[in-house]
Amino acid sequence: MLSSSFASLESLELWLGRDDYGADHRIDDLMPLLSGRLFPKLKHLGLRNCEYTDEIASAIADAPILKQLRSLDLSMGTLGDAGANVLLASPLFAKLESVDLSHHYMSSAVVKKIMKAGPKMLAKDLRTEEEGARYTQVGE
Repeated sequence: MLSSSFASLESLELWLGRDDYGADHRIDDLMPLLSGRLFPKLKHLGLRNCEYTDEIASAIADAPILKQLRSLDLSMGTLGDAGANVLLASPLFAKLESVDLSHHYMSSAVVKKIMKAGPKMLAKDLRTEEEGARYTQVGE
């Protein structure tokens, strides 16, 4: 997909999955997408159901693509306080029109900060770590 040319693409949603169910990608594989050059008209980006959502949040917070997006969907993944705080520190994050962070591992305090950040936020379905592990919403 990321080696394809869709110059007019405005919305892209990738369900990234888990490595123990066949996913074999890493954050470096997403960097061409985050550069903003692949899809210059992209307005909505969904990077959903990912087991390394904190890393995605850190990478996207200052990525060129964030300048062109209107909405961001990082739902169904493993986002915690670390990734959320990086997003909150990004001035571009507050300019988004909507953000979906549902199915997350953020603390209540960070969720409150996110809700005040400006964009129309969706951060329902707080999860708790089971024996120190975080899980994506869809695994099988």
